[in-house]
Amino acid sequence: MKKFAEHLAEQNLELNRMSLFETDALKLNLLNYRSAPKATMEKLVDKARRKANKFLGGKKGDRLDAAHALDSVAGGYINKFIGLRDGWANQMVGALWKKRQGLIQPGKIHTLVPGVSTKNGFKTIDEFF
Repeated sequence: MKKFAEHLAEQNLELNRMSLFETDALKLNLLNYRSAPKATMEKLVDKARRKANKFLGGKKGDRLDAAHALDSVAGGYINKFIGLRDGWANQMVGALWKKRQGLIQPGKIHTLVPGVSTKNGFKTIDEFF
């Protein structure tokens, strides 16, 4: 769960940076992602990730994935990667973005990792959004 929260925090920083300082680029990236056929976008993202994984030194079986600074489904650049991250955490962040991309409001600050504790000290993945 810690690796998930760390990766989500990285994405939160990039989302807010783009939202406040690259508002038009964020809007355009979201529009391009949403208007392209799903299969086409998935193919482009997979190709970019494979190239980045190879460039970053990822190896089969290492359980690491090339991670976008901000997932393209959330308005990030398709070819902007921040490094290799835990594969499970990366995939979970991507899956959540697919469900919640409509919540992104260019020009506003977003809080994806709230600093709130629960009575048992743990949060479910959905509670991070």
